Amino acid sequence: YAFEELSQDEQNKVRMADMLELVFHCKRQMQLGNTLAEPIYLKGREYLFSKFKEDPNFEVVESILVEVN
Repeated sequence: YAFEELSQDEQNKVRMADMLELVFHCKRQMQLGNTLAEPIYLKGREYLFSKFKEDPNFEVVESILVEVN
């Protein structure tokens, strides 16, 4: 499917998953000593919380973010 053909709910899930993967990647980089990854990590977390806090699907993402932090 093309992204545009997905429902809004499905598009939001894809966006959350994509950003969560970026946050995970940055966290791994930080653990390896890459200090340049920290601002991206923080912005990714901020984006997820600001954009999807009210989304019912965010509950799972939020629990993962709390665990990773």
